Amino acid sequence: MTSAPETSSISMRTGLGYGVGALGSGVFNTVPSVLLLFYLTSIVGLPAALAGAAVLVPKIWIVLIDPFLGYWSDTAKTPWGRRKPFMLAGAILSAITFVVLFSLPEAPVVAAFLLVLVAYTVCSTANALFAVPYLSLPVEMTSDAHQRTRLMAFRMVFLLIGILLAGAVAPILVDHFGGGREGYAGMAIVMALIFGSAKLTAAIAVREGRTAPHKQQAHGLITQLKLAAKNRLFLILLTAFLIQSAGIGMFSATLPYYAQHRLGLGGDGVTVIFTSLAVTGMLVMPLWPRLSKRIGKIPAYTLSALIFAAGVALFLITPTTLQSDHVLVLVLLGAVAGVGFGGQQLLSFALLPDFIEKDYELTGLRREAAYAGVWSALEKVALGLGAMGAGAILQVFGYVSSAGEQTTQSESAVFGVLIAFAVAPAIVMVVSLWPLRALYAADRSDAATPQQKA
Repeated sequence: MTSAPETSSISMRTGLGYGVGALGSGVFNTVPSVLLLFYLTSIVGLPAALAGAAVLVPKIWIVLIDPFLGYWSDTAKTPWGRRKPFMLAGAILSAITFVVLFSLPEAPVVAAFLLVLVAYTVCSTANALFAVPYLSLPVEMTSDAHQRTRLMAFRMVFLLIGILLAGAVAPILVDHFGGGREGYAGMAIVMALIFGSAKLTAAIAVREGRTAPHKQQAHGLITQLKLAAKNRLFLILLTAFLIQSAGIGMFSATLPYYAQHRLGLGGDGVTVIFTSLAVTGMLVMPLWPRLSKRIGKIPAYTLSALIFAAGVALFLITPTTLQSDHVLVLVLLGAVAGVGFGGQQLLSFALLPDFIEKDYELTGLRREAAYAGVWSALEKVALGLGAMGAGAILQVFGYVSSAGEQTTQSESAVFGVLIAFAVAPAIVMVVSLWPLRALYAADRSDAATPQQKA
């Protein structure tokens, strides 16, 4: 296979071919992030805290399997390349198991909990087959940092389109198919067809680029993880990203509760907020690479976190029951959060290959997918921790679960929804500023020190 030129510009065709895979990831990740906790408490009938645990435990399993898949992809030798076979298998299997996850039969609480654990674990593993090699591709496709940022911009635009489809359309599909179990099953089929097609397109379209030297020394999985742990810039960036992911996980998981119990809108409220967030993120997307080039990626990343925190906190101003003339308020608040969210996603993934490249500068080894496996695995756990934290807050404030019936919540439970949706995520975002400050200092220190390959 011909290697991509080290400093070649990313063409429109290459950017689109790579970026469309993020549409699939956006849909796959967003639907469970937004609807799974609500589905488990309002349809399956699990208590909020137990539902949060059911979301988290499969993500902990991914911590083990993602780095293994990364190592497997890095060392694979097939006629179709290192990445393509995994991506093709993951695209098909994740679509099938996604439908199963949202088509669970009625069962007692303990049995339902176990069914969720098995279904979500298998579904997450299938998705990891695609996600880990997909995330590792940018470092192979170009060595130029600004070209990688441009490639990430393609990815982010498609990711936001996927988020828009999932957050805006999925709740409407649930209602369209009659609500309840049938509604969620019908929604899952449509969403699986969309994200499965997008993943397959990326797997077929993307051509692998730079590869590791043929005489590169091989390392086992544990050794690679230990070596990755010595990359302090990667670890600091990972810390900031995981803290922010936990806040985003909490925000996403409680959005349906906020829309229904605080605003009285149900799925329509979810659609309005997500549409505003995703469309705004796409509109401002060209500005973030320009800003990062002017002030630096890390300062721009910090600014995006602050904007998102402000946007989330501003949802506190919404009235207890939203009237039609207040919808503009939701649109504006979603737009503020969307500006910050778009920058966070783009710049975190733009910084990741930069710091992976520093590993190559130090060692002369290509371990892109091993890094991507660690990153992808811990991101899922952080999102799960956010959902579990949201479930715990709802449980503490007395939220009552049901198996498809309409349940009137107490004032305390509705107040808990507001805390979990608008207060806790904003606080978590502010906490992430501490590692970002450390990242800025460490990056400047490393830039002033000549690097040599081992």
